[in-house]
This record gives sequence, structure tokens and C-alpha cells, in this order.
Amino acid sequence: MSEPPDGPAVQHRLIERHTDAIGSAVLICDPDGVIVDCNRTATELLGLSRSELVGRSVVDAEWLSAASFAEDGRPLDEFSVPALADLRAGRSIPPTVVGAHLQGQSEPVWILVCAHPLPLDDQGRPAGAVLTVTDITAQKRAEALYAAVADELHGVLHALPDLYFMLDAAGLVVDYNIGSGFDAFVTSDDFVGRRPEEFLPHDFARAMRKAIAAARLSREVQTFEIGLETPTAGLAYFEGRHVALPDGAAVVLVRDMTEQRQAEQELARSERLYRSFFERASVGIFIFDPDLHVTACNDAFMSMTGRSRDDFTGVDLRGLGDQSCAPALKAALAGEESSYDGPYLQAGACGGIISLRTQPVFDDGGAVVSGIGVIARMSQRFAVEGREATGD
Repeated sequence: MSEPPDGPAVQHRLIERHTDAIGSAVLICDPDGVIVDCNRTATELLGLSRSELVGRSVVDAEWLSAASFAEDGRPLDEFSVPALADLRAGRSIPPTVVGAHLQGQSEPVWILVCAHPLPLDDQGRPAGAVLTVTDITAQKRAEALYAAVADELHGVLHALPDLYFMLDAAGLVVDYNIGSGFDAFVTSDDFVGRRPEEFLPHDFARAMRKAIAAARLSREVQTFEIGLETPTAGLAYFEGRHVALPDGAAVVLVRDMTEQRQAEQELARSERLYRSFFERASVGIFIFDPDLHVTACNDAFMSMTGRSRDDFTGVDLRGLGDQSCAPALKAALAGEESSYDGPYLQAGACGGIISLRTQPVFDDGGAVVSGIGVIARMSQRFAVEGREATGD
């Protein structure tokens, strides 16, 4: 390192010994802002040799003059360059982010500049200043990428029909979105800086608080469901999902599940009605699969066959002795309604006159998945009709 002009020898020896090992660029300038020395990292970062840097004013230097700009995009001039402002003020300047177009670089480089004055000279002004310059380009690009992703996520969350909250580590709302249908129980739209329990129903806020605490402990998504009486919609059902973030914050998504729960309740009610009809019907009802195996049947059907439910479930209808009903069964599996009225032999003897109706069961795609048979024993009816006709 060459002897810096007008620089104290002691300071120069310290710089020469230690600064080449520093990962940040180090520059020394005199009271007029002229660079008098630098370390090896400065030449690597700024793209200029030591001889090209020494003797330049920091205003003249290509890396910190007309080609440089502040973080907000303003061009830097000689009065805003950190080193000169530092010298004039006689004090240290806090770290300043500066963008610069360096030689050989197509994209701007972001650097963090710190400036500290050297001891005062005999005239009471700083003898110079020390600048440290750290390349933070990767950090700035990561911040920009994070900001873009955050903006995209923000847009997605605000487009959802859910009630959304972002809470900080202290549990205060920092962002939110009121989805459709939530105005029935959300009493305010001014949430930022407030806790959920300040504007949500008590039971709802308590369930949310417990789920958030569990999410922070487990680092897994936690859910809860709750029903609330609302002034306009009556009983409404909500599902909350909570995710804890590494910094202690939390994301809460609440979905209105009322329509789904009501549909489930209606389906359960329909299933109960169907089951009641199936079990209590006076006619025999049985269900068979595409292989003609009985998969379910009611008590009336069991009474007709004289078997128990356990004995008959799974029976292959093709193995029965009398196959008079077989065409009607196969027609149902072919997607057609069919019937059979006539005698039916049971255990080698006439079991009586029966009336059978069959129909297919389709899935959502229109494929036949099973068949239903409804059977009635007609022998007693014919006997009654016969007696009425003869007057007996």
C-alpha cells in the first residue's frame, strides 16, 4: 500500500496491517473528501484499482457520484454523499444504503456505506473520514423478491371469501380482510392495532386464541369449529384455521361453513328417513351388486325368505334354485327398470305368487353401481280376491 498523502503514519500502518482482511471495502479520505487509501476489498467491490481510486474525490468516483442514487431513487450530489456530509458535520453518519452503477455491471449494485470522522486536526476540523462499504445487493434482491411474494400473497388472501387476519407476535391485527357473509357478526371494520377479542364474539375469540396458542406450540395448522347465533342468519357455523409464523406472528383464516353444515344435516336427515322407510316397509326390499350378490335387505324380505339377515347378506342370487326373477335382476344392472309377476319356487315347492320390481342405481357419472328389488307376496291377495268372488 502506497504512503497516503497528508495521512498520519500511524493510521496508515494500522490500515495496511488489518484492513485487507476485512470483508467490507474500507476507504480513507482527507478533509476535502479525496480518497487517500483503500483496502483490497474496495478494489474488488468497486471495480477500480487502488491507483484509480487514490486521488479521486468521493464525488468524482464513478461508484459514488452521478451514477449513484439514494434508496428512494434520488441522485446523490456532493452535499448528500455520506463521507462529505460526515466531514462537514464532524460526526459519524448512520449506515446509509446507496445504489450505484459500477463498471462492468449491467444491474445496479446496492451498498451499505458507513462514515466516521477521524480525530480533529489543529484547526479543529476532522482530519479526514473512514468509509466502509458493504455489498448488500443479494440482500436487497431478496427483500424485493420477498416484497413481491408478500404482495402476491396479500392479493390472494384478500381475494378469498374468508375472514382473514394477520396477527403480530403480540396478538395485534396488522392486516385483515372481511369476506362475504361475515358482516352478520363482525361489529367493526377498523381492526388494525386491535386484538380479535375486542371486535369478535366472546366464544369465537376464545376459540381462536386457544387455536393460535396450540399452533405456536406445535408449529402445525390448528383448526376449530364453532356455531354462533347471528342477528340476521340465525345459527351460523364457522371453521377457523391458524398457522404460526417463525417470527411469532400468526395467520388466521375463518370460513363460513353454514351452507355445508346445513347440507350435511339435511343429508343426515334424509338418510334417517330412508333408513326408517327401508327397515319398516311392509314389502321386501333388497339391494344387489353388479355380481348379483345381496348387499342389504330389510326385515320384510327376511320374513319372506325365512332366513336371518346374516345368512342372506352376500348370497349370490344366481345360486338360487328358481331363476324366474333373473331377467328382471339383470335388466336393472343393464340400466333398465323391470318386473316379474308370477309363481316362485322356494325349496323345491311353490313358494307362492310374487310381484317383483327392479330398478338400477347410478353413480354421478351415470354408471350402474347396483340394483334395487322390491318384492311383495301376492298369494294371500289372490286368495282373498278369490273368496270375495265366490262369496265365501
